[in-house]
This record gives sequence, C-alpha cells and structure tokens, in this order.
Amino acid sequence: MRSDRKPIILVTGFGAFPGAPSNPTQAIIGRLARHAVRRLGRLGIDLRLAVLPVTFAQTARDLPRLLVDVNPDMVLHLGLAGKRKTITVETRGLNRLTILRQDAAGKVAPQIEVRRGGAFDIRAGAPVGQVISAIAATGLPVRPSISAGDYVCNHALYVSLAEGFRAGFIHVPRPRGCKPVRADRPVRPTIEQMSAAVLAACLVMGARLRSSTPAGVDRSRPVF
Repeated sequence: MRSDRKPIILVTGFGAFPGAPSNPTQAIIGRLARHAVRRLGRLGIDLRLAVLPVTFAQTARDLPRLLVDVNPDMVLHLGLAGKRKTITVETRGLNRLTILRQDAAGKVAPQIEVRRGGAFDIRAGAPVGQVISAIAATGLPVRPSISAGDYVCNHALYVSLAEGFRAGFIHVPRPRGCKPVRADRPVRPTIEQMSAAVLAACLVMGARLRSSTPAGVDRSRPVF
C-alpha cells in the first residue's frame, strides 16, 4: 500500500423511528462531522459519515449501494438500544428479522431472514475487543453483546457483513436528559460522551487497519 493512502472508515447512524422521534446516533454523526473528520484526516484516517433511514426496504436496497460507492476498509454502524443502560458493542450479526415491529415507513419486514438461506450469524469484522477497551478508556461503561436484535440495526450489520465488508456495530443507550437521576440507577452518558467514545473506536479501528491486511474481498484498489 502507498504510504499516502488513507484507510476509509464509514460510520453510519440512524434517523427517527417509532418510539424514538429523536435518534441520538444522528446527533453523534453530526458531532463527528463538525469535530472529527478533519482531526482524523490529520491522523491518516479518511472518515466518511452517513445517516440511514430506519426502514427494512431501504436497508436492503440502498445500504449495499452505499457500501459499494464508499468502498470502506471498515464500517461502524451506530444504533439506539433504548432499554440498555450502557454502550454495547455487538459481536455478530444475526440472520433474523422481526415481522412484529413497524419501521419508520410504517412497514414490517417482508421475511424473517435478512438473507434467505444465509448463515445464521456472521462474526463482526471490527476489532471488538480493542473497540471495547478504547471506549472503556474514555471512562464510560461498555460491554460486548451477542445479539444486535432483530430490527433494522441488526439488518444493517448483517447486510454489511454478508456483503463482505469488515463491519461492526455499537449500540448506544438513550442519552442523559435533564431529569434528576435516582441514586440507584446508572447515569446515562451524554451525546458528547458517546461521541467521544465513537471517536475512540474510530481511532483504534484506523490503527488496526494500518497494521493488518484485510482478507477476502477485492476492493479494486490497493489493500493493506
């Protein structure tokens, strides 16, 4: 690889969906756009950002197109897990979809599998352990997760992995609001804290890309 070729990391968030009229991952993408793109560029990482609609149809149709257009060396999806209290890093994508929940377009999944006949699960391609360590170093509680659910979040992760990209997923909790926090409940992180955690994840992913050689997929351009 030429020394001036920056690894490309695509980070995506999601828009609103039923039950979440304001998605914190969209706000995180906005903060990364304002504060992280240039910084990471100076550190040798080409950061690309996108906000995806929370729809099954567009995830199936448009996400593969986005991946081809950007051609990233690594993908990091961000999603909201409103019932979780801490940041969680997914270890695999599952070949399953719920047909009981509507997406942002008011539609349900047309089938119970992401890809008919596909593997039941695909291991995340991002360095999960290193990402967890990097987030923990920011002072936020974080843990691994073996299930990205069966909604559009898991759909996006599985599609990216099935398309052959090195992909990972971070689920964030609802951010801290202005209401008083009970002493017996964990303090939720702020948007600013979660943005810093995602930035830390991007930094460790960029370092991993510069020190390893991706296997498998031909990107039609020099690889590591």
